[in-house]
Amino acid sequence: MSKVEVLERVFEFNGVRLPDPGPDLTVDEVKNHYAQVYPELTNSAAKGPVTEKNKQVYSFNHSTGTKG
Repeated sequence: MSKVEVLERVFEFNGVRLPDPGPDLTVDEVKNHYAQVYPELTNSAAKGPVTEKNKQVYSFNHSTGTKG
């Protein structure tokens, strides 16, 4: 019988590792949760996950745009 292991989610923004506020939240809901502390997240895009050891790491990258 195979053993199923649930990987812990970790979120990164500007070099800061943010813990998962709730495994029941979607990645967009996590982004909105942390946008209260990091308003720049409002205009960010999520990348990932990348598996590191026993963790799934998602990165929020600040989207830069041009005014036009």
